[in-house]
Amino acid sequence: MYKYDVFKEVLGSVKRLSITDYKILSEEELAPILSQLLDIFTPLKEYEFPLWENVVKGDYFGIRDADSWMWMTDFPTEEPCILIFEYRDDKRGIEFQRMEDLVNVLGESFNFVFYITSRKIDYILTQNDHDHLIAAGRAKPWLIDYLEQPRRATDDFVE
Repeated sequence: MYKYDVFKEVLGSVKRLSITDYKILSEEELAPILSQLLDIFTPLKEYEFPLWENVVKGDYFGIRDADSWMWMTDFPTEEPCILIFEYRDDKRGIEFQRMEDLVNVLGESFNFVFYITSRKIDYILTQNDHDHLIAAGRAKPWLIDYLEQPRRATDDFVE
């Protein structure tokens, strides 16, 4: 039986886009980041699938839009961002120096559930398999404000 390898898919996209400013985080490097993420944004003490269903209710904002993952290019962040997969799919992560690179990689990859945070773990952005962009921490007010703007990143793609 074939199992889709999301990590391999993403690394293939990184190579196709010639992105060189990234770091693969081993399971050991990612574990404390995921643990803090769980402590801050969920009631969980350990990972449960799917993680996005466990983001603390009322402490997040979400919207359903198939193209909303593209908006993350406009998320204001200077620090590197960490791409995390569903833990059952891969226990490694990838740290990108620029959000724009990460979003470009997502655009070159097949659709999959992902989580994005920083080493500060002051936000979480996730796009689930139902096309919901979910934002918590400092990403929550950003997404609310972003949707109030007259122009969104995907406006160019709407016919």
